Amino acid sequence: MNNKKRFSSMIGVLLLLVVLTIGVFTFAGCGNNECETHDFDIYPVTATCTSAGTVERFCKNCAYHDEVESEPLGHSFNDWKTESEATCSSQGHKLRWCLVCKEYEHEYADKTAHTVATWNVTKTPTEDAVGKASGGCLNCPTLVEIELPKLGDTNYTVENIDSETQKYIYSVQGANAEFVITKYIFLSLYEGGEVIGYSIGGYNITTEIITLPTSYNGKPVLGIDSQGFRNSSFKEIIIPEGYKFLCSNSFYNCTGLESITLPSTIEELGKAPWGGSSGTAFYDVTNLYYNGTVENWCNITLRGWSSPKNIFFKTGNGYSELIELTIPSSITSIGKYQFSGFKTIETVTIPDSIISIGESAFSGCSSLREIKLSANISVIDQYTFHACTSLSSITIPDKVTNIENYAFENCESLANVKFSINSLLQRIGRDAFYNCSNLTSIVIPETVNTVGRNAFAYPLQTIYYMGNANALDYIDGKNNLTDFGSTICYYSENVPMNTEYTYWYYDEDSMATLWILGTVVNGKEYTYSRTKTTVTDQYWGMLKTAEAQGMLEMIFPSSELGTELAQQQIEMVTSSSTKAEYEEKLCAFSASAGQGSSYKFENGKVTITINGQAQTAIDYVEFDNVIYVANGRPLCYIDTENNCIYEVNETEYNTVWHYYELVSND
Repeated sequence: MNNKKRFSSMIGVLLLLVVLTIGVFTFAGCGNNECETHDFDIYPVTATCTSAGTVERFCKNCAYHDEVESEPLGHSFNDWKTESEATCSSQGHKLRWCLVCKEYEHEYADKTAHTVATWNVTKTPTEDAVGKASGGCLNCPTLVEIELPKLGDTNYTVENIDSETQKYIYSVQGANAEFVITKYIFLSLYEGGEVIGYSIGGYNITTEIITLPTSYNGKPVLGIDSQGFRNSSFKEIIIPEGYKFLCSNSFYNCTGLESITLPSTIEELGKAPWGGSSGTAFYDVTNLYYNGTVENWCNITLRGWSSPKNIFFKTGNGYSELIELTIPSSITSIGKYQFSGFKTIETVTIPDSIISIGESAFSGCSSLREIKLSANISVIDQYTFHACTSLSSITIPDKVTNIENYAFENCESLANVKFSINSLLQRIGRDAFYNCSNLTSIVIPETVNTVGRNAFAYPLQTIYYMGNANALDYIDGKNNLTDFGSTICYYSENVPMNTEYTYWYYDEDSMATLWILGTVVNGKEYTYSRTKTTVTDQYWGMLKTAEAQGMLEMIFPSSELGTELAQQQIEMVTSSSTKAEYEEKLCAFSASAGQGSSYKFENGKVTITINGQAQTAIDYVEFDNVIYVANGRPLCYIDTENNCIYEVNETEYNTVWHYYELVSND
C-alpha cells in the first residue's frame, strides 16, 4: 500500500467519527434503550500496517455500546535493495522495509551454476571405460568434476582440428564447455606379414592422469612408440598389463611427468624403433611403480636408463622399496643397468646360477653395504659398482679374470677387496678403483698381467702381491701400481727366508697379513729347546727323487758333513716312507744341537749361543721388531708364542726349519 492509499484510509476514519458525533444530537431516542438520546464516550483505536483499527462508543446514560472496525492500513515499502548477488556458492539476497513500521521483508535467489572456462581431462575416456574431467569455477574456488562418457557413446563429436595431433572435440551433455581429448595414434606391428598388435602414441596431452588402452581394432596394444607422448604435460601414466616395451624417448620432453606404473609384462625399456636407435625411455621421473617381481625385473632388457628417484615393487596390496635383494636362482645373468640407481638396496645376494653381470648393473646404489657375488662370473664389467658409496668390503670370486674400467670408481667407503690364493684375475682396468678414498691396501693376484691407468688413486699405501718381484716386473702397467709410493709386499705361504723384501700371508680369516718375524724384548735372554722340524713338499720330493736316482750322496756329501753325519742323513731319508716320518726323525736326530742355546738382544748387539758357542752379529738393522743381520737374513725368528724358528738349510730350496720353545732366563 502506498502513501496515497494510507492517507485515504485516515480520512475515512475521521469522517466516521464525525458521523457518529452528529448522531448524538440527531437521534431523539434509543428505541428500546433506556435513553431517548444517547450521550456517547468515544474510544478510537488507530489501524496500523498489520492490525485493524476500531471505534468503540459507550453511552454515558445507559448500557448501550457499539463498535466499528476498519481494515489494516498495510505496509508502505520502499524499493528492493540487493544485499548480495546469487553465486555458484551462495544464494542471492535482497530486502526492503516499511516506511511506517520499519518492518523488513527478504527475498532469496537460488545459487547459480558453476562456470568453468577450461576443463582438464583427469582420466582419458576409452572405448572400454568412462573418463573424468575437472575444472576450476570462475566464480568460486570449487573444483568441478564430471564424468566423460566412453568413446563411442553418442554424446561426443569428432573433428580433425589438427593434422598432427588428431584431437577429439568432446561435448558432454549438460556441460557448458567442450573437452579436448587426445586421439591416440596407433602404429601397426607386423610379424610374418600380419598385424599382431599396435604401438601407441599421442602428442601434447594435457590430461593429468592417463590410463592407456589395452586393445585397438581387436588387436592388443603392445608398447609405446618412440617419442610417443612427446611434449605432453600429464603427471601420471598407468601402463596396463599386456604391454611389452617402451621405445627410446617414449616420454620425450614430458617435463611434468611424476609417476609411471609399469606392468609385469614389460620385456624391454628403451627399445629401438624401426629405423631408429635404442636409448632411455624416460627421464627425471619421481616415482616408478612396478607390478612385477624381482624375477620379472631381471628379465627386462634395459637399453638405456635414467633412474627414477623412488622405485617401488608390488607387494600384496601395496608397494614397497627394495632393501634386501636376493636374485632368484632361475636367473642366469643380470643385465646392463638392471638395478642402477636403486638407492634403498642395502644387501645383495647373487646365486651361483649367475654367469654374467652387465655394465652399470648396480651403479649408484648408494645404500649398498654388502654383496655376495656368484662364484661363476668371469668379468666385473665397467661401472658395475660405480658410486656404491656405502660398500665397505667385497670378495672377488676366483673365476673373475677382468675387472673392467671404472668398475668400483667412487666407492668412497670401500676399504677391503679380497682375493683368494686361487684367483685367476688377469686385468684391472683404467680407474677401476679410482677415488676409493678408504682403500689403503689391496691384494694383487700373481696372475695379473695388466693394470690400467689410474686403476688406484691415493691414498693407496700397501700392495700385497701374490707373486715375486721378478713376476711383478712383467705386469703391463706396473708403474700404475708403484707410482703412488706404495709399499709392495710379496706373498709367502711359509715363514720367508729372504728378507730383502716385505712378505705377507693369508691368516685364518683370509686377511692379508704381514709376516712379523719376531719380537725381541731388549735386555732379556732366552734359552730354547727344539720342538719340531718341518720341510716343504718340494724339498721332500727332491730327496726322494735323489734317492730313486742314487744321488743322495750329492745332497749330503761326506766331504762337507763327514762320513758318519752324511750316512745318518741319508739313512733318515731312505728309512722314511712319508714326509711326516722324515720330519720326526730329523727333529729327534738334531734335537741336541739346540739344547742349552740362547738368544739375546742387548746394547745394540744380537747374540746367538748354540751349544755354548756365542755368535755376535754386529751389522744388523731392526725394523718392525725383526732383526736383520749382516747378510740380509735373520738369524732367528720369534713368533707371538715365543717360539724361535731357526733356519739351518742354505740350499736354494730354503725349506728346512727347526722350531724351538723359548724360556726366559730372567
